Amino acid sequence: IRDFCLSRGLGDVYKRQVLDLETDDRRLEQRQKQIEYGYNTEGYKNYMLLVPKTRRRDGMPKTPEKKQKCSKRSWDGQIRKWRRQLHEWDNPAAWEPNPFQRQLEQLERLEERDPGDLVKDPVVRSLAF
Repeated sequence: IRDFCLSRGLGDVYKRQVLDLETDDRRLEQRQKQIEYGYNTEGYKNYMLLVPKTRRRDGMPKTPEKKQKCSKRSWDGQIRKWRRQLHEWDNPAAWEPNPFQRQLEQLERLEERDPGDLVKDPVVRSLAF
């Protein structure tokens, strides 16, 4: 089965990309089971509470798409990466400032400022480009 989707290209140009979807029910069940294990972790619960979807950035945990057509090795690698990223959110009280926390703090400070000042701010310029 093939499904079509739009993916973002350079310069916000959208292009068509063909994706193969997994159809094996047993494999899909196993993948869902692995995803559920991740959802039941403290790290996932903390991440969901502390980072709204609108503030998520590249490099933050992203649940692998269970319907993607890929090898078992590729799937296991994606799950492993996702679970490791979730573990970074296990104990927020013990966190030292990390890049994600700094990004969130910068965004919060920017939201409090006058919109006219944002154009001149070097942090905003670095996030925009």
